[in-house]
Amino acid sequence: GKITGEVAMSGVRVVKNKNNAVEGFSFAITNKSNIHITPKGQIDVFNFFGKRVAELPINALEKNVLAQSERTLFEQWKQSYTSYGRLRARVRSEFGFGFPAEEREVVFYNLPRFAGIKILITLVVAFFVIRKIYQRKRLKKDHNLILGS
Repeated sequence: GKITGEVAMSGVRVVKNKNNAVEGFSFAITNKSNIHITPKGQIDVFNFFGKRVAELPINALEKNVLAQSERTLFEQWKQSYTSYGRLRARVRSEFGFGFPAEEREVVFYNLPRFAGIKILITLVVAFFVIRKIYQRKRLKKDHNLILGS
C-alpha cells in the first residue's frame, strides 16, 4: 500500500549523572505513519570555539519505531570527560522512505564535579606561584634600593 503519515523527532535533552557529567543524549521519535521505521543519523558535539569534539551514531542497534507509536532513544557519550565548559550538540536524524530528515540543536554545559575541583586547585596553585614571583621581584627591588643608598 501507499505510505502515509509523518515522522518527527522531539524532546532532545542532555542526560547527566550524579556528578553532573554528561552521560549522553535522549530524544523521542514519533511515528505517525503506517510503516515501521529504523531511524539513523548522527549527533555532533561542538566546543565553545565551534570545533567538533565528538561524533555519535544514532540508533546503532537499529531499534525500530512501530507505526503509530513513539520511542525514546538514548545515545551514550562515553568520552564526555574529555570536553568541558559550554558545548553544543547537533542531532540529525534520518528516517528513510521519503520522510524528511530532522535536525535539532541543544546547548549545554559539561562541568563534572571532579573537573571543577581540578580547575580550583589549578587556580589556587597559580595564585601562590604568581604571589611568590611577585614577592621575589619586590624583595630584589627593595634590596637594590638599600644597597644603592
